This record gives sequence, C-alpha cells and structure tokens, in this order.
Amino acid sequence: MPLVEASPRWPNFATTEYFVSGGFPFQEGWPIGYPREEEFIIRLRDGSFHRARVDFTTQYRDEGLRWRTSRGQLVDKSIVVCWHRASTVGPRATSCFDGRHPIRHHSVGAMIEADGAFLLINRRKGTPGYAGIAGHQEYGETPDEALIREIGEESGLQICHAELVIQEDVEETCRRGIPRHLWSVYWCRVQGAPQLNQDEARAIGWYMPTEIVAMPLEPVWRTWFERMQIINTVKL
Repeated sequence: MPLVEASPRWPNFATTEYFVSGGFPFQEGWPIGYPREEEFIIRLRDGSFHRARVDFTTQYRDEGLRWRTSRGQLVDKSIVVCWHRASTVGPRATSCFDGRHPIRHHSVGAMIEADGAFLLINRRKGTPGYAGIAGHQEYGETPDEALIREIGEESGLQICHAELVIQEDVEETCRRGIPRHLWSVYWCRVQGAPQLNQDEARAIGWYMPTEIVAMPLEPVWRTWFERMQIINTVKL
C-alpha cells in the first residue's frame, strides 16, 4: 500500500488565504508508515506554516501523539488544518510559506560591484532582461544563506562582503505563479572570476553604469539601480 503524501484538506487549505477559526477539532489523521525522522509541512488554524515531525514522546500518555515543529514547539493535532510530506512539496515551493502569507515568496538579489562595474546576467527563464544574480530562498534558509548559495550556483563566485541595502514587498508574479515577493537585496563584493552557468543564464558579465542605463533590464532591477543612484544620474 503506497504511503499517503498529504492529508485530505491539503489541496484546499495549503495555497489560499483561508484561515480556520472556532473550536471544532479537525481529524486530518497521521502519516502512517514513515520513519520517525520524516519531516512534514503542517498548517495550523491561525494560518501559519511549520516544518514538523510526528512526536512520539507522549504517545502513551493522555496527550497522545502530537507534532513537534523544527523550533521545538509541541502542537496538538486538533489545531492542524492540513499536512504534507516536506520532501515532495518541493524545496522551492515551500519557500512561499511565510507565516500568515502562504502566497508570498522570499527572494534575494545581489548588486555585485567591482571597480565601478556591476555583474549582470541575462536569465534564461522568468522575466526577460538583464538582472543581478537572484533567486528564491529555500525553505528554512536565511536570506544570507540564500545569497551565498545563489551567487555560487549562478556565477561560481565567493562573497567577501555583503550589505543589505533594500528590503521590500514587491507585487510581481514569478514563473511559479506566486504574485508577491519579499525581496532582500545586497550590495556585494566577491572574489574569483565569474563562470557562466548555461542552465541559468545566456550571458554573464561586468557592465559600467553608462552601459547598464541603455540595457534591457528586468523592471524591478531598473527600479533598484535608479533608487541606489547607480543609473539615474547617467545621461544617454
């Protein structure tokens, strides 16, 4: 008999702004047949999402089985609206679970500068145009960790210095169909020579502001370059 990947309510309650109130206990059952260390994504009545495992320490007491979140919180099954096996939700899909905002992705971007030039890529997927290295945070990653990973994946470079310069909620739809993104954008210095990752981009290179102002940039990156006064004072 195949293992059940998700509880019955997951398709309805995991991807909407629907929140459950009231005292009626939900009976979403338990993931049967998995090892004890298996991780799941659970959603609570208050709308929040958590990474959790089934907790067996109270199995033979009055409390019975409960969930234990990755932060150590014990959660009774009566307030769990739905659950899904974490490994099959997909690591990037789960990055949209942001407390009460299940339809917002967290993303990071890098303004990588060296001697007045900025490193840009022409991405193969997503919004057309040149942009700084960027990407979604994986589930459980901090913005700093995501920044290191994305720069390594897309350019092979290592960060020497990074400073958060922009953090804002942007209304934009990514190729996964998520309409909102909380962006953390960093001003970075790096070491090494950039390497083109052909799976991610068509081109990668260093460009001066006088070149960038005339380039077809992704709209949000043009906004940020102008806000940081990198290109708004350059005349064509």
